[in-house]
This record gives sequence, C-alpha cells and structure tokens, in this order.
Amino acid sequence: MPKVSHTKREVINLLDALVGSDIEVTCFGSFVVPLDELPEQGLIRSLSSLEAKTDGVGLRLTGGSLSVRGAEVSRIRWSIQPEGKTANVLIIGERQLAITENYLEEALVWIDDQFQRLVLGRTSNEKP
Repeated sequence: MPKVSHTKREVINLLDALVGSDIEVTCFGSFVVPLDELPEQGLIRSLSSLEAKTDGVGLRLTGGSLSVRGAEVSRIRWSIQPEGKTANVLIIGERQLAITENYLEEALVWIDDQFQRLVLGRTSNEKP
C-alpha cells in the first residue's frame, strides 16, 4: 500500500492554483450514426456509395480517414458497419481551454458541434 505523502488540503490547494489556466487539449469524439442520417452529398455517404466491379470482384469503400488543415479538427475517421446501416465516426481535434469546473463539458459540446457541422452538415443553431 502506498504511503500518503500529501494531505487532502495540499492537493486541493495545488489544483485550485490551476483553475483559470489555459491548456492545450486533444478532444476525441466517437459517434454512431445511421447511414441514412448522413447527408447524401456529404463525404462519408457519397464515398461509401461508390462501388466498382471487375472480373466478378466488387470493391466498395467502407471506411476512411481525412486529415484536416487550417482548423481545430485535425482528423475525421469513419467506418461503415458490415450490415451497412450505421457508420462509426471518430473526430479528433486540438484546442485551447481554460481549466474551470465545467471545462470537460465545454470540450464535449465543442466536439459534438464539430460532428454536427462537419459530418451532418448542420449549422450550430440548427436543430436535428
């Protein structure tokens, strides 16, 4: 069993000193979305509908990865599930946040907003 090296008060005081500090964070958001909810002309749905056949062999893109430059989101990855009805989408982004009591909620709202805009094609104030 490890020995206690600091009191609870000492730890709280140390953490309190960090409140308000800006930090660089990497946010990850993983989403499962029905394929028919993706925009028809959006990247994921349009790329996953491409199919090529040659000599009796069929090829279909069922996943991919996009690198993004010039934005806080740096990567979007997706894969179409074998039944073809849903897509798993992973969004990765970096941004600066201030450490507050609800900074994790802010990160969650931000990554969801990126999903809504970049994958579903909705504006920030548009309701599903």
